[in-house]
Amino acid sequence: MARGTVRMLGTFLLDPRDVPHVAVDYVAEQIGVADPSCIKLYPERTQTKWDHQGEIRELLEYQEFVEVQAGLLRFLGSRVRHFRVSRRELFDRAVVWLIDNKVVLPGMAG
Repeated sequence: MARGTVRMLGTFLLDPRDVPHVAVDYVAEQIGVADPSCIKLYPERTQTKWDHQGEIRELLEYQEFVEVQAGLLRFLGSRVRHFRVSRRELFDRAVVWLIDNKVVLPGMAG
């Protein structure tokens, strides 16, 4: 589930148990998980979430926000210098830049 949400939303879910059961069952079948109800056990070991996030970032070649923060600030500074943009437009451009550069969106991983 987490791999799909990173690719679609640019971030990890706070709680994968919030995913509809039909989606969990479908993904479990695709990746060969015999008992998809094991997702209920996900929060029992806190380290599991961090392990999975690291593995997914590596597999999909995503970067941590801190690794690209300076590049994002340069990009935004350039937008402000060359264009008249609203805060909303600047925020939207930042999100697009982060997604285009395969960065897990900050503040959402929980």
